[in-house]
Amino acid sequence: MAVMDFVAREFLGRDEAKALSEPFWSDMRHVWQSAWSSWHNVGEDERARLLETPTARPGALNAFAQSFAREMFRGRESEGIVECEIIPNVFAFYVHEKILLRFNALGPGYLVRAVEANEFKRRYFKQLPIRGIINSANRMTVGYRVNEAKTDLEEIAISLQYGPDLIYYFSIDDAQSMQLPSGSQAPTPKPPVASNQIRHGRPR
Repeated sequence: MAVMDFVAREFLGRDEAKALSEPFWSDMRHVWQSAWSSWHNVGEDERARLLETPTARPGALNAFAQSFAREMFRGRESEGIVECEIIPNVFAFYVHEKILLRFNALGPGYLVRAVEANEFKRRYFKQLPIRGIINSANRMTVGYRVNEAKTDLEEIAISLQYGPDLIYYFSIDDAQSMQLPSGSQAPTPKPPVASNQIRHGRPR
Protein backbone atom coordinates (compact mmCIF):
# COMPACT_ATOMS: atom_id res chain seq x y z
CA MET A 1 0.00 0.00 0.00
CA ALA A 2 1.38 3.43 -0.92
CA VAL A 3 2.10 5.79 1.98
CA MET A 4 -0.42 8.38 0.77
CA ASP A 5 -3.13 5.73 0.48
CA PHE A 6 -2.36 4.69 4.05
CA VAL A 7 -2.58 8.31 5.20
CA ALA A 8 -5.98 8.77 3.65
CA ARG A 9 -7.34 5.62 5.27
CA GLU A 10 -5.64 5.41 8.65
CA PHE A 11 -4.28 8.73 9.93
CA LEU A 12 -5.97 11.73 11.48
CA GLY A 13 -5.95 14.76 9.25
CA ARG A 14 -3.50 17.52 10.06
CA ASP A 15 -6.26 19.96 11.06
CA GLU A 16 -7.84 17.45 13.47
CA ALA A 17 -4.47 16.68 15.04
CA LYS A 18 -3.82 20.41 15.47
CA ALA A 19 -7.23 20.96 17.08
CA LEU A 20 -6.74 18.07 19.53
CA SER A 21 -3.25 19.11 20.58
CA GLU A 22 -3.56 22.91 20.51
CA PRO A 23 -4.91 23.30 24.08
CA PHE A 24 -1.59 21.85 25.29
CA TRP A 25 0.87 23.63 22.99
CA SER A 26 1.94 26.11 25.64
CA ASP A 27 2.73 23.30 28.08
CA MET A 28 4.61 21.37 25.39
CA ARG A 29 6.74 24.41 24.59
CA HIS A 30 7.31 24.83 28.31
CA VAL A 31 8.76 21.31 28.52
CA TRP A 32 11.38 21.87 25.82
CA GLN A 33 12.20 25.40 26.98
CA SER A 34 12.68 24.11 30.54
CA ALA A 35 14.86 21.25 29.33
CA TRP A 36 16.97 23.51 27.12
CA SER A 37 17.45 26.08 29.88
CA SER A 38 18.38 23.37 32.38
CA TRP A 39 20.92 21.98 29.93
CA HIS A 40 22.48 25.43 29.50
CA ASN A 41 22.76 25.72 33.28
CA VAL A 42 24.93 22.61 33.45
CA GLY A 43 28.55 23.69 33.86
CA GLU A 44 31.09 23.01 31.16
CA ASP A 45 33.03 20.63 33.41
CA GLU A 46 29.91 18.59 34.02
CA ARG A 47 29.15 18.54 30.30
CA ALA A 48 32.66 17.22 29.68
CA ARG A 49 32.00 14.40 32.15
CA LEU A 50 28.96 13.50 30.05
CA LEU A 51 31.13 13.59 26.91
CA GLU A 52 28.83 16.27 25.52
CA THR A 53 29.57 19.65 23.95
CA PRO A 54 27.58 22.91 23.76
CA THR A 55 26.72 22.23 20.13
CA ALA A 56 25.91 18.51 20.42
CA ARG A 57 22.35 17.21 20.60
CA PRO A 58 22.80 15.88 24.14
CA GLY A 59 21.25 12.85 25.75
CA ALA A 60 20.99 14.89 28.95
CA LEU A 61 18.67 17.34 27.20
CA ASN A 62 16.30 14.50 26.36
CA ALA A 63 16.45 13.25 29.95
CA PHE A 64 15.53 16.73 31.21
CA ALA A 65 12.61 16.82 28.74
CA GLN A 66 11.22 13.47 29.92
CA SER A 67 11.34 14.64 33.52
CA PHE A 68 9.67 17.99 32.83
CA ALA A 69 7.04 16.31 30.64
CA ARG A 70 6.21 13.85 33.40
CA GLU A 71 5.76 16.68 35.89
CA MET A 72 3.71 18.72 33.43
CA PHE A 73 1.28 16.14 32.09
CA ARG A 74 0.74 13.55 34.81
CA GLY A 75 -2.57 13.59 36.67
CA ARG A 76 -4.56 15.45 34.01
CA GLU A 77 -7.06 12.79 32.99
CA SER A 78 -9.92 15.26 33.37
CA GLU A 79 -8.45 17.11 30.36
CA GLY A 80 -8.31 13.98 28.21
CA ILE A 81 -4.64 13.28 28.94
CA VAL A 82 -3.78 9.71 29.91
CA GLU A 83 -0.22 8.52 30.45
CA CYS A 84 1.13 5.65 28.35
CA GLU A 85 3.67 3.69 30.39
CA ILE A 86 4.62 1.07 27.81
CA ILE A 87 7.32 2.99 25.91
CA PRO A 88 10.81 2.33 27.33
CA ASN A 89 12.65 5.33 28.85
CA VAL A 90 10.15 7.84 27.41
CA PHE A 91 7.24 9.74 28.90
CA ALA A 92 4.26 9.62 26.53
CA PHE A 93 0.58 10.40 26.80
CA TYR A 94 -2.67 10.05 24.89
CA VAL A 95 -4.90 13.00 24.04
CA HIS A 96 -8.51 11.78 24.08
CA GLU A 97 -7.12 8.38 23.00
CA LYS A 98 -6.81 9.69 19.43
CA ILE A 99 -3.16 10.70 19.38
CA LEU A 100 -0.19 9.41 21.35
CA LEU A 101 2.50 12.02 21.95
CA ARG A 102 6.13 11.57 23.01
CA PHE A 103 8.98 14.06 23.36
CA ASN A 104 11.97 13.49 21.09
CA ALA A 105 14.50 15.51 19.11
CA LEU A 106 13.60 16.05 15.46
CA GLY A 107 16.24 15.79 12.77
CA PRO A 108 16.18 17.03 9.18
CA GLY A 109 12.74 16.85 7.62
CA TYR A 110 11.03 16.88 11.06
CA LEU A 111 11.82 13.17 11.49
CA VAL A 112 12.92 11.14 14.49
CA ARG A 113 16.16 9.39 13.60
CA ALA A 114 17.13 5.74 14.13
CA VAL A 115 13.53 4.58 13.95
CA GLU A 116 14.67 1.04 13.19
CA ALA A 117 17.27 0.86 15.99
CA ASN A 118 15.34 -2.02 17.54
CA GLU A 119 12.16 -3.97 16.94
CA PHE A 120 10.08 -1.87 19.33
CA LYS A 121 11.06 1.39 17.60
CA ARG A 122 10.50 -0.13 14.19
CA ARG A 123 6.96 -1.20 15.09
CA TYR A 124 6.26 2.02 16.97
CA PHE A 125 7.16 4.40 14.16
CA LYS A 126 5.67 2.13 11.51
CA GLN A 127 2.39 2.52 13.43
CA LEU A 128 2.15 -1.28 13.81
CA PRO A 129 0.20 -2.92 16.67
CA ILE A 130 2.05 -3.09 20.00
CA ARG A 131 0.64 -4.89 23.03
CA GLY A 132 -0.29 -2.43 25.79
CA ILE A 133 -0.70 0.57 23.47
CA ILE A 134 -4.00 1.94 22.19
CA ASN A 135 -3.17 1.16 18.59
CA SER A 136 -5.94 3.28 17.10
CA ALA A 137 -4.14 6.40 18.40
CA ASN A 138 -1.81 8.04 15.89
CA ARG A 139 1.74 8.12 17.28
CA MET A 140 3.18 11.62 17.01
CA THR A 141 6.31 13.40 18.24
CA VAL A 142 6.63 16.71 20.08
CA GLY A 143 10.13 17.75 19.10
CA TYR A 144 12.54 20.62 18.81
CA ARG A 145 14.79 21.79 16.01
CA VAL A 146 17.93 23.84 16.58
CA ASN A 147 19.38 26.79 14.71
CA GLU A 148 22.15 26.33 12.18
CA ALA A 149 24.85 26.84 14.81
CA LYS A 150 23.10 24.30 17.08
CA THR A 151 23.27 26.77 19.97
CA ASP A 152 19.59 27.62 20.48
CA LEU A 153 16.10 26.31 19.89
CA GLU A 154 14.76 27.40 16.53
CA GLU A 155 11.38 25.70 16.46
CA ILE A 156 9.13 23.36 18.41
CA ALA A 157 6.84 21.22 16.28
CA ILE A 158 4.65 18.14 16.23
CA SER A 159 5.30 15.59 13.51
CA LEU A 160 3.69 12.40 12.30
CA GLN A 161 5.84 9.84 10.53
CA TYR A 162 5.28 6.43 9.02
CA GLY A 163 8.55 4.59 9.47
CA PRO A 164 11.24 6.84 7.94
CA ASP A 165 8.68 8.88 5.96
CA LEU A 166 7.16 12.17 7.08
CA ILE A 167 3.39 12.35 6.79
CA TYR A 168 3.00 15.93 8.04
CA TYR A 169 4.16 18.34 10.72
CA PHE A 170 3.00 21.63 12.21
CA SER A 171 4.79 24.22 14.31
CA ILE A 172 3.51 24.92 17.82
CA ASP A 173 5.64 28.04 18.38
CA ASP A 174 4.09 31.22 19.64
CA ALA A 175 5.06 34.75 18.64
CA GLN A 176 7.95 34.79 21.12
CA SER A 177 11.44 33.64 20.21
CA MET A 178 12.37 30.08 21.11
CA GLN A 179 15.88 31.22 21.97
CA LEU A 180 16.93 31.19 25.60
CA PRO A 181 20.17 32.75 26.88
CA SER A 182 22.62 30.27 28.36
CA GLY A 183 22.27 31.77 31.83
CA SER A 184 18.49 31.80 31.92
CA GLN A 185 16.58 30.03 34.63
CA ALA A 186 14.43 27.04 33.76
CA PRO A 187 10.69 27.72 34.04
CA THR A 188 8.94 25.83 36.81
CA PRO A 189 6.46 23.23 35.51
CA LYS A 190 2.87 23.53 36.67
CA PRO A 191 1.94 21.09 39.45
CA PRO A 192 -0.17 18.15 38.20
CA VAL A 193 -3.83 17.92 39.14
CA ALA A 194 -4.63 14.91 41.30
CA SER A 195 -6.86 12.29 39.72
CA ASN A 196 -8.27 8.91 40.71
CA GLN A 197 -8.99 7.80 37.18
CA ILE A 198 -7.37 4.65 35.78
CA ARG A 199 -4.48 5.07 33.37
CA HIS A 200 -3.63 2.90 30.43
CA GLY A 201 -0.27 1.37 31.20
CA ARG A 202 1.76 -1.75 30.99
CA PRO A 203 -0.19 -5.01 30.76
CA ARG A 204 -0.13 -6.88 34.08
